[in-house]
Amino acid sequence: MTTRDGRTLASQEHLAGGPTTAPAALPLRIDLRRVLGGLRAAIALDRSLVAGFVVSRLLILAAAVAAETLIVRNPSLTGGDGAPILRSLTSWDGWFLLGIVRDGYHAAAVTGTYHDYAFLPLYPAIVRLLSAPWPAFAGLVAVVVSNAAFLVSLGLFVSLGEAVVGRGRARVGALYLAVFPFSAVFSMSYTESLFLMFALGAFLAAERDRRALTGILFALA
Repeated sequence: MTTRDGRTLASQEHLAGGPTTAPAALPLRIDLRRVLGGLRAAIALDRSLVAGFVVSRLLILAAAVAAETLIVRNPSLTGGDGAPILRSLTSWDGWFLLGIVRDGYHAAAVTGTYHDYAFLPLYPAIVRLLSAPWPAFAGLVAVVVSNAAFLVSLGLFVSLGEAVVGRGRARVGALYLAVFPFSAVFSMSYTESLFLMFALGAFLAAERDRRALTGILFALA
């Protein structure tokens, strides 16, 4: 629209210091930043926690190497992946879960009287999706997914415990969880890491009165 002196209405608004129309994408960017900021705050990872995670997982790898080179392997112990180290980290239930990743569920028992539909589908679905470009590396992808979920779980553990015992003690508790002998399952192709991450996230969301998010995370867990 043009005024009598030939200037456009937009230029008049510009000279007056008033903006025209705000970009439509700006609120979306702000919300996204808030969401990402909230996630970073919820996952309370610091150097000591990451270092504890790395050291504890290296111990698991050393145990897997020792089991495969120094100990006579149980002939009934079958891994879901035949590669070194992965042979140990995908054994027991990992064999069933990776079978689901590769072939889907089976109506008949897959071994003896054991059926693979006893295992819930979220973890195999995630592994199958991420390993779709490289099906031969499904075992490696499964182990990476478990370890990544466990690292996030340690951060959520600290955030959840901070309000009760303080950040320092919550961090110590998370480190104890990492070095606990049975925490080896959190580095294997099992569902435990994913369950722990969603369960801790659900409890943290409940503490912060995020009811819808709580329900979603519990459902995923």
